[in-house]
Amino acid sequence: GQRNTIHVTVRQGQDHGGIESSSYNMGGHVIRYNTIQFFYIGDGTHGEDCIDHNPNSAYSDSFKDTDIYGNICIGSTDDAIEMDGNNVNLRVWNNTMTDSNLAFSVAASAVGPTYVFRNVFYKPKYHWTGCVGVKQGREGTGTVYFYHNTFHITGSTCSGQGYIITDSGGGAASSNIIMKNNIHHFADRGISISGSATGLVFDYNMWYDENGGLHSKYLGTGYLSLDALKVATGFEQNGITGQAQFVDSANGDFRLLPGSPGIDQGTIITGFNDQDSTWPYSG
Repeated sequence: GQRNTIHVTVRQGQDHGGIESSSYNMGGHVIRYNTIQFFYIGDGTHGEDCIDHNPNSAYSDSFKDTDIYGNICIGSTDDAIEMDGNNVNLRVWNNTMTDSNLAFSVAASAVGPTYVFRNVFYKPKYHWTGCVGVKQGREGTGTVYFYHNTFHITGSTCSGQGYIITDSGGGAASSNIIMKNNIHHFADRGISISGSATGLVFDYNMWYDENGGLHSKYLGTGYLSLDALKVATGFEQNGITGQAQFVDSANGDFRLLPGSPGIDQGTIITGFNDQDSTWPYSG
């Protein structure tokens, strides 16, 4: 599906997606350049995704060999893009999500690989729980790569709450999640993972704690700074702390201004920012 404008008018809590992929199909989709916006009636606050599997947590191949890119999601009260499924060769990039409760769900990504890159999540809205960039859980083992995404989660629109990544999807935490070259602006915690998992890689990211409180919580221990997290967990050995300066974040322009923290601080990732890729670095 491409270049559609989809206005979804639903009663809160009905759990309808703007674009849903049935668990009975075998993938091979391209979902691009759509604008999906929700309008709600009645009471309740939880349930709607812009793009999702159907039903929730059905581990099928409905997103196998699928590209999801260039879409705009406005007002989802649950996940902007829900990827709970097998997710064999799923690529998600250049999507913009706003006024939504959560950006991405990989609870769980059962097979993989899944590539989530160059997306923007900003001006989230508190609908039913603290705003979240990445929701994971349910013992996912499929590898999920998060590269070059911008998560701008401010407390002013999320009742002072907002997490970059959390295992709030139910069940045990997901393994094999790799996050590099992302910009993380959060209002509460950068990492909030309570369950043990393997294959977690967080490195070369930039983190800014808007409220200056608990930076992250991992396996029951809280860390007040990125440096403390580095020493205790080994995460983010090349990560930096800083508040990115954008051209116009209020209106969704997340290009970095000259001199902004984070410029030339990432790492080269073949196929994603090397000179032979579609997005060659210029630093």
